[in-house]
Amino acid sequence: MSDSVRLAVTLGLNRAAGFEPAQELAPHLVNRGPADALRALAANRILLEAASQPIQLPLGTVAPAETRPVARESAATLLQIIFATESWLTHEALEVLDARGLRLPHAALAAVLHTMDADLRTRIAKVAGERGRWLAQTLKEYQWLLQIAASSDLATLKTSFEEGLLPEREAALREWRALDSESARHALQAAFAQEKADVRARLLGALEVNLSSADAPWLESLCTDRAASVQQAARLLLLSLPGSALRLRNRALLASVLQVDAGEINLDVPESWPSALAPDGLIAPAKGQTATRAFTIWVLASVTEPLDWLALSGLDASSFVSALLRYAYFKEVFESWMERSLKLGVLVEPLLAALNLQTRSLAFVTLDYPRKNQHRILRIQLLKLLSPDAWLRLWPELLRDVELRYFAFSSLPKPWPAEIALPWLQQLAERLVDTPDSHIGNYSERSGLEAELREARAGLALAQFAAALAIKVSPEHYCFDVIHQFQRQLELRARIYSEFYP
Repeated sequence: MSDSVRLAVTLGLNRAAGFEPAQELAPHLVNRGPADALRALAANRILLEAASQPIQLPLGTVAPAETRPVARESAATLLQIIFATESWLTHEALEVLDARGLRLPHAALAAVLHTMDADLRTRIAKVAGERGRWLAQTLKEYQWLLQIAASSDLATLKTSFEEGLLPEREAALREWRALDSESARHALQAAFAQEKADVRARLLGALEVNLSSADAPWLESLCTDRAASVQQAARLLLLSLPGSALRLRNRALLASVLQVDAGEINLDVPESWPSALAPDGLIAPAKGQTATRAFTIWVLASVTEPLDWLALSGLDASSFVSALLRYAYFKEVFESWMERSLKLGVLVEPLLAALNLQTRSLAFVTLDYPRKNQHRILRIQLLKLLSPDAWLRLWPELLRDVELRYFAFSSLPKPWPAEIALPWLQQLAERLVDTPDSHIGNYSERSGLEAELREARAGLALAQFAAALAIKVSPEHYCFDVIHQFQRQLELRARIYSEFYP
């Protein structure tokens, strides 16, 4: 059976499961010509063929009735357009759909099931409805549709945790933790020994919901679990828990090896961490790899907090950043912090400012491409960590930075702050004033504008749409089609908020 036919069967034609073909075929039948009628007949033929094929599903499985209303027909059409040609809008469309308590029409659900994007899968699972949950329980490849708990009833959550598929158990445990964190932990503890290592590690991650000091004793005991994946999952939870014994032990170790002399940082660490410290995450190199000082320092950074480094150094943020940038193992320290997504807090802005300053030095000009590229990557990573206030302070400087300008637009929090969006719109209108020169064309200018508009179409808040749509461009202007497309995309995005109702 072809994939398309199998999907048609799965989504709509399994015995009495109910389907929504009328709204899909009706547009082809009302006041249409022979060609449209043929398309409708062809579509109907596919459905009939699918219904006659054997189905590899358990007998008697019927998709339950939907509990969420479906978006109206015009919204269903809009969703199909977005999924097919405007994928940049998919996340926002699903977010609005969920916020309004709607579900995906069955045909629209079929259009997005192929995605491998983890964040998008989570959004889809929220609006997949009962058909999505039924599909996940029927076909293994769609089990990810169960990652959102279907109920907040404690008895139902308990049953789902004990009897459900793994994604369903994870979702139930997270919801259970939100309602009663202690009883949820006790349930996990009771089942833990019987689970396989990969299942234990995944279920353990649910404890991040309402994580507290009450969870710490059990997590400490798991740092010596027989499975390395479980040890790591437990450690990560303990390291994210302020005041945990593990976090305090590693801070004390950092204090014993961190040396600051005349504004210079040094770490007095061994070539390899002793095995007794492995439960605290201070691991030795993998078998077959040679111990190096760089690896030892990388490991230490991975289990300690950046702001602890700052506090223990006795330096202010700017002085600490300067010393850290001069440190021979800065790369290992910073990359380790980034890999764990640790909070840099007050270090972000001075780090970015110092790296920006380096790009304007004569020494930077002489660097080879790999080192310049590494420097650029560091700056882009820091952009994503800026606070809202820092964005407002640094925005004028970032716009003047040729290398970072585009990445500044792409990293800017969405929706864009009005203090940034409104001046940008005003400058955009000024850049598009019709002059004889604007008819000639400038590839570099046009390319840069296209990059900004790609970010602006999703970054502008709804309140700023009117100003963007009011911009007028002469048809002779070499950027006319670029602006025209941008404005049509904004209108399409606005339709999400006007169309998505039952």
